[in-house]
Amino acid sequence: MNHNIFPELKNVTKSKQRVMKNVLQELENTSRTRKHKLRYVLLSTILTVCTMFLVLNEISIKNKQITSKEQSPTEMHSDLLKPTFSNKQGHLYLHGITLGDSKEKVIERLGGKYLIEQEDGSGADFVMEYDGVARFYIIKDKVNHILLMKVDKKYFDQLFANYEGFKFGSSSDDRFIYSEETVQIIKATTNVPNQDLYLYLTYPGPELRGNPEFLKMEQKNALMEKSESIFSSLENHNWKEISDMAHPEGIVFSLFADLGTNSNEVILSKEELIVDDQQEIVWGADHSGRKIIRTKDEFVDGYLFKNIYQNEIDYNTVTFDSSSVESGGVINTISTKFPDAIYVEYYSEASEEEYDWQALRFVFREYEGEWLLFGIVRDVHHP
Repeated sequence: MNHNIFPELKNVTKSKQRVMKNVLQELENTSRTRKHKLRYVLLSTILTVCTMFLVLNEISIKNKQITSKEQSPTEMHSDLLKPTFSNKQGHLYLHGITLGDSKEKVIERLGGKYLIEQEDGSGADFVMEYDGVARFYIIKDKVNHILLMKVDKKYFDQLFANYEGFKFGSSSDDRFIYSEETVQIIKATTNVPNQDLYLYLTYPGPELRGNPEFLKMEQKNALMEKSESIFSSLENHNWKEISDMAHPEGIVFSLFADLGTNSNEVILSKEELIVDDQQEIVWGADHSGRKIIRTKDEFVDGYLFKNIYQNEIDYNTVTFDSSSVESGGVINTISTKFPDAIYVEYYSEASEEEYDWQALRFVFREYEGEWLLFGIVRDVHHP
């Protein structure tokens, strides 16, 4: 027997053992690889699901935002029936849109769901119509006028009542909101089919200039503004400005409320108002009979802007052609002595002293179509 075979067999056995070992290791590695692959697949699936969820959530959020911006026809219709209104530096706005705004501004405010009407006889290049209740008339790409139809009546009644600017009515029950700065006007009328409430934002036509209420409101605003100028001129002793606003007959200064009785009155001509500021004038007498002799500036400072106790006055109430006080012992005679006159009153109410109230009235009379300052009246408690 060849004894050399045993080492070879031994070597073969070891070789088989190595092979088996390698196979087992490979199997283990394969098993581990499969486990890793399973984990990878699982993680990939989870990540994919999460990503899809995030994408869908983002789409949902965007859809909600779009929905909130682009209301349904029902919601849009409801909002258009209750228009937002504002006055910014004289520009009147409905739904944030005013005359002169662009077509793009209308779309920005109300969205892109509108109809275009090319010709309706108004002279506009085209009309943008929203939901059958709002029409924007466009000329040269600018809003020329606005019409809102079927407006909520109770809503507008409250809006009109709360508005503190220039507003007035008419004999036909139409109501108007007017801006002197821009000459824009809102007309509210029910003189339409079905007596719905229509709002027009436009510029006034010639027919409005004949409206007595409109003329009265224009007159009121003009005189209130002129009174502010007079008040400021008196405070600053600017007699040239006061003379420029004076009636040709001059200005009557009345120490008490009874203008036109020639009692405690001084008449200064337009020329006398601007000359010799140091000249002393007898302005009348107080309730004790003591004569009041002062220069123009001294009289203004001591009697028009100080009360009977010589305290500074805060005129905190301004009224047009009416008084905040019935009588301080001397009757207000403006309406009886000068029925053609109109006055603006500045009033300071009484403090705890009870008798320190005071009124200052600027009296205007018309001359050649212009209302000019005719009288300056002081009204105080006079036992």
